[in-house]
Amino acid sequence: SKARRATSDATSVSSGVASQPLRTAQVEATSGMAGPISSGRGRVPVPSGEEGALAAALPGWRPFPEVPAELEELRRRGWRLAVLSNCDREHVEASAQALGIAFDATVVAQDVRSYKPAPAHWARFFAATGAAREAHVHVAASLFHDIRPAGDLGLRTVWINRAAERPTPTPGR
Repeated sequence: SKARRATSDATSVSSGVASQPLRTAQVEATSGMAGPISSGRGRVPVPSGEEGALAAALPGWRPFPEVPAELEELRRRGWRLAVLSNCDREHVEASAQALGIAFDATVVAQDVRSYKPAPAHWARFFAATGAAREAHVHVAASLFHDIRPAGDLGLRTVWINRAAERPTPTPGR
């Protein structure tokens, strides 16, 4: 499925970019989906004993085929690449390896003890990199977790809309 090929929930691109507790939280969050969960198209049952399957599967997700070349092209054009993710470092490192990309900066939930859409990821990113907000573009697939909060912070955004969702509010691109 497309979701299994996705690599990370967000990649921030900036021209100015110079544990057990989290694992437990991820398993508990996905375990909370046991029984019927909402898929956006109705309720989907999660089989008993499979409650932690999503968290366990994340490191094996493959990138969309065009993503490695596109990231390399951005780097060739002088952009520095960063990841701001609600996943843990282990998952982001697996994604980077699958992509064949070394990111210039990585901010994950375990670093900031917070989850997007809360602004802690962006605060850490700007504090650590000194990137200029006006030279930053946040590229992501989630309106709720990334596009809306990045826009609220005054950042330019690019929404990767693979699910053909209707945007509210409308992203910059």
